[in-house]
Amino acid sequence: MSKPMDRRTMLKGAGFAVALPLLDAMIPASAAFGRNSKAYKGPMRFLGTGTPLGMHPSNFHPKMATRDYEVPRSLTAIEHIRNDFTVFSNLDHGLSGGHYSNHTLFSGVKVEEHKDHDEGNVTIDQRYAEHVFSQTRYSSLCLWNSDYSWTRRGVKVPSIKSTPHAFALLFEDTSGISSKRRRRNKSKFSAYPEESTADLEARNSVLDAIRGDAKSLEARLGSADRNKLDEYFTSIREVERKLESDIKWSKIPKPKVDSSPKSASNRDLEKAYESWYDLAYLAFKTDSTRSIIIGSPGGGNFNIPGVNKGYHDLSHHGHKDENIKQLSLIDQVHLRSWGRFVEKLKATKEADGRTMLDSTITMLGSGMGDGARHNNENLPLVMAGGGWRHGSHINVFKRQKLNSLYLSVLQRLGVKTRKFNTVETSFTGLK
Repeated sequence: MSKPMDRRTMLKGAGFAVALPLLDAMIPASAAFGRNSKAYKGPMRFLGTGTPLGMHPSNFHPKMATRDYEVPRSLTAIEHIRNDFTVFSNLDHGLSGGHYSNHTLFSGVKVEEHKDHDEGNVTIDQRYAEHVFSQTRYSSLCLWNSDYSWTRRGVKVPSIKSTPHAFALLFEDTSGISSKRRRRNKSKFSAYPEESTADLEARNSVLDAIRGDAKSLEARLGSADRNKLDEYFTSIREVERKLESDIKWSKIPKPKVDSSPKSASNRDLEKAYESWYDLAYLAFKTDSTRSIIIGSPGGGNFNIPGVNKGYHDLSHHGHKDENIKQLSLIDQVHLRSWGRFVEKLKATKEADGRTMLDSTITMLGSGMGDGARHNNENLPLVMAGGGWRHGSHINVFKRQKLNSLYLSVLQRLGVKTRKFNTVETSFTGLK
């Protein structure tokens, strides 16, 4: 039986390296999906989009918890794909704090309370990134204006704030750029700095020296200090593991794509969304990462027909019909842009017979419920993909927490866990 082709096989020539999609030849013959469709499945992916100011509740949440619910004003933007997503009501983390608690959207834990929890305030994207680790060039990406991605140690993951810089990170060869030049171009490379193979191997040799010195010291220490030294070795091994992954990926050419997404100003919210979602699609398509957070900007004025006031001002609408109408137009841009991404995933077939939507779980929501009241209850949330049967409005009536849904998402993504931050119970209601 012949050995399957390496999944990382590249077509090379004339200075180019082109990544191949998943081919039948890359799949072991015993798992050929033509004979056994369940034997092989491609990678799972997660993308979460966070919005800063909630959504007008009555224009977002349907009244009836059924499949044939009447579509409220904001959701009309994605009504044509209603069978591809689920909308949730009365789902939240049981927190308060208004704007300040918006960062808890994908974790359910305030950053100042991360030490009170075994997993800190790790967000779902980072929990999945820990699972994926070195299987992709980037274990995760945080894009645009994100306050939504956090490690289990209470550290906010820095975001890439411009689409050209994100494109360069994903698809341009920067391996030959010296450390000195990188320091001169901090704005371009600071969020997700890369180092040349020589730089990485130099760092690895330094670690070897530290380890050798530490081991020579061990014989002269008492048991308590040897335990501390063992903890030190453990830390070194963790760093080495990351370095080994970095060195491996520094030697693999980045994939080439036909064109880069167009750059757009934040004022043109819809075009900006399109650029970021196009980048996310390419990152997933080339398997550069399997975990992405996108954060949209808050405040300011957007170039949206029918909107002539600032986003934050409109969120404090004062129950004035004109303000609510304009706010809903902004909410529709958030949803319509996400909906286009869902449609693009659904239109893309994968080698295992599924669509990219089947193998991707994508969500859009906010850590605030009603911006006018500055509350963090009844969060607006839609979800698509993952192979679930969508098309319903699920109202949990405060009987389940949002982290239970995230726990089920992680399990669907292949993470073997029975707990996520504040919950140990999976979500019920999805099929």
